[in-house]
Amino acid sequence: LVDGTQTAVDDAYRRVDRELAAYPAELAAKPRVVVLNKVDVPEVREAAAEKAWALELLLAHGRW
Repeated sequence: LVDGTQTAVDDAYRRVDRELAAYPAELAAKPRVVVLNKVDVPEVREAAAEKAWALELLLAHGRW
């Protein structure tokens, strides 16, 4: 779950990924669903496509 009010959603994803690293490795091996939340906030809704694209690029290139 990535906070859509964050300016840099890629950094927010990396933070979540670091938090998950504290758990057993089996958790990291499971499939993930990444969700941009707070899209009910007008500013987030307006930038949702750009933020989703930033997350897609991050995940596609494994740069976390």
